[in-house]
Amino acid sequence: MHRQHGVEGRYSALDSPQAEEGGATMLTLLRPTFPHRHNADGSYASICSVCYATVASVEKECQLAAPESMHKCDPAILYQVSQYRIPAGYPQA
Repeated sequence: MHRQHGVEGRYSALDSPQAEEGGATMLTLLRPTFPHRHNADGSYASICSVCYATVASVEKECQLAAPESMHKCDPAILYQVSQYRIPAGYPQA
């Protein structure tokens, strides 16, 4: 379960066993949030709030959970974002 209150709306805190036991690190407590966009063609897109990548584009919004849980931000893209240079496009996997 996670809380919706995030740091600048980009991260959400996680309730985890590690946090309760005092063994949590910043990475186990925070994860990106994924705003959803409803596209003109009826599909739904999930956007990573950290690296701004489109994580998935699917027909049904309920199909976004799996790609969101597997998303890992590309370190090269994170560096560009930290320099206020958001890429116009992302390499296709």
